[in-house]
Amino acid sequence: MTEPSQEVTKFEADHFGNAERSTGHFEDHAADFGYQTEEEYVNGASNFLREAEQNGYPARVDSMGNVRVYDPTTNRFAVYDSNNGVIRSFCKPSSSTYWERNSPKLGKVRPVEVS
Repeated sequence: MTEPSQEVTKFEADHFGNAERSTGHFEDHAADFGYQTEEEYVNGASNFLREAEQNGYPARVDSMGNVRVYDPTTNRFAVYDSNNGVIRSFCKPSSSTYWERNSPKLGKVRPVEVS
């Protein structure tokens, strides 16, 4: 795999790309966090990005500008599209070794910076 060359500027992500994607991810993953509403789930994903910047969570950026963030303490994982400022996914992987096994394939390590 070639090293990604994508440089990411500061960005925020406060919504999914479309309602169908938002609803689907809410239905699939909200219970992982105890969220009762889709709004809580989306806000949680958005807040996780800011929390990642503040706490220095591991993050990787691929060549398309997708930023993947992981909190090893709580096993929270999210993907954000830094080009469009959208949330792509927010979940707790079923395996606690997900990040270690997959992160080398997910792009260069970068600090998370929220605008």
